[in-house]
Formats: sequence, C-alpha cells, structure tokens
Amino acid sequence: MSIPDFFELNIFNPIIYAYEIKDEIRYKGFINIGYAENNDENNIKELINANTISYNMLGIWSAIKNDGTFFTCQDVAYVLKQNGKTSLEQSDSNSVCFKCTLIDIKLAIKSLMNGSIICRTASYTMHNYQKQAVETTMQYFTFVKNSGNINQHHFLWNISYNFNAPFVSYQLAKAMDLKYIIVITTANSEHDAWKNMLLTHVDFKDWLHLTEQHEPNTIKTPAVYVTSLKHFLDETNDSFCQNNIKWDLVINSSNFDFHLHNLIDASYYLHLCNFPSYFEKENFIKKASIYNWNYFDEKPHTVMFAYKIKELLFRDLNKFNSNQITFNELFAT
Repeated sequence: MSIPDFFELNIFNPIIYAYEIKDEIRYKGFINIGYAENNDENNIKELINANTISYNMLGIWSAIKNDGTFFTCQDVAYVLKQNGKTSLEQSDSNSVCFKCTLIDIKLAIKSLMNGSIICRTASYTMHNYQKQAVETTMQYFTFVKNSGNINQHHFLWNISYNFNAPFVSYQLAKAMDLKYIIVITTANSEHDAWKNMLLTHVDFKDWLHLTEQHEPNTIKTPAVYVTSLKHFLDETNDSFCQNNIKWDLVINSSNFDFHLHNLIDASYYLHLCNFPSYFEKENFIKKASIYNWNYFDEKPHTVMFAYKIKELLFRDLNKFNSNQITFNELFAT
C-alpha cells in the first residue's frame, strides 16, 4: 500500500521566474521577477495571482549558485539596481518589478550564480537578547582590561543554534572597534555561514574577508579570517598562523578550547559553546564570564503536549503502513 499524500515532502529547489503583465499601462516596458522555493506551476500561478491578471511567462531559472547556496529575487533586484535599472515598488517581498530587458535579467542571474556579484541585501538588526550578549561581553572585557589581568580576557556564550552567532559576534567586534578578527570553526562546512554574513549584511560593508593572499600589515579596514580548527592546527597549511599576527579577537566556534590562548596571540577570546562545563574546568572561564541563552528563553509561551492514543486508533494507523502521522490527519473530522 502506498504512503498517503500527507507524507509527501516538499523538495527545496529554488527558482527565479520572470513574466510581463499585459494590458496594463503602468507595467508597460517593465518585467516582474519572482522567487519560489520549487518549480511548481500551480504554486507560481498562485504567487503571481494568475487568475486576476493577463500575463506572459518569459522564463524560469534555477536560483542555486555554483557553490551550492541560493539567491532570491531581491538579490536579482540588487544587481539590476547596481546596473541603473528603474524599479516599481512592490508590496510582496517575493516579487520585484524592473524596467529592463530579458537579457539584463539573464546576465544578473549568471553573475549571481558564479559569485561575481556580492549582494548586501541583509539589513536586520539585533534582537534584545543579542544586544544583551554584546553589552554584557563588552562590560566584562572592559573590566578585565582596566584591571590589568590579561589571563581573564575570555568570555563564553552558552547559546543554541538559533542565536545567529556570526552576526552577533561581528556586532561585538564592531562595537568594540576591533580590527583583526579570527574565527576558528569545527569544520570547513561552517566557513560559509561566517563568510556569507560578512559579505551580505550591510553593517559589514567596509569589512574585509581575509584570505591567505592578503598581506596583513597592509590592511586598514576591519578584517576577518575564517579557518577550521584542523586547518589551523596544521601550521604548514595556514600561513596566517605562521605570521605571528596580533589578533584583536579570537572567535572560537570549534566547541573546544585546545588552549587556543597558547596558540594564538590575541587581546580577547570569545568562545561559542553549548556545554560550558568543559571550559569551566580550564579555570580561565568563570561563571561570571558566561552569557547563557537558548531558543526557549525567547518563547516563554511554548507548550508541549503529550497525547494518549487509543488502541482503536492504532489499528487505523496500520493501514498507512507507517509509524508516524501528521496532526492534520490525526484530528481530521
């Protein structure tokens, strides 16, 4: 017996589509550009309100970059604006409208796919709990600096994944007016999150993403070097480790210390972890220098329910040939 339709998964396959609205003077010469999470014809028709307009679909393209990340119509809009194209204001964030040609759109998509265009479209600000983390950490670092105790320049954020550590960590460095920042990650897979934050948020437009081709002594703007712990410990691979750079801030996202303060000369050390007991054993992390946050701190009204399912319903579930079911089906009347 086949699995019912409510077990089907929506496959994430983002696309960009372009269409022109006919018979409306306001849109003459303009092309609408939209974004969808998959190439589903019915979904696209719903997004463009196909039942209420007369339109002509001009093209559909993949929104996946060559590096595996994806872009949206807002990124396409950024490129078109950079090229001097005029836009009409849209109320829907999943759609933009420009006075341009189809070739302009294709070139913009191509540049986004190969990474030749950097789009700074992110402009969100910190939540209160993120501001609190920055302020608490700054106060602690200022205190230990003034006290002259260089062995206490360590602070730990005991945080969950939802905290958006790259964004808040960079905001801390910005607030402290720090110049040289090094990020130590667990694996290369984390590199993109830290790099993309640096390259796409408007708050860091003047910052530099350091590579091993840069000469550290010639850098005059805030600069961030991201490396994995494995790569960093192999000094034959990491030329930045051999140059004996005096870093302003070490952001340790590796979940382990490995006594980085003995390997990296820095003014401050920020450790990101969700099991602080390991760091407390090392003595340089005190409870007074830990900021704690998890997702449920911001969701005080979260309620968990447990349901006792009668034996009669279990017999009915057997027909689905599966050990799980959606709540919509469970409570269907």
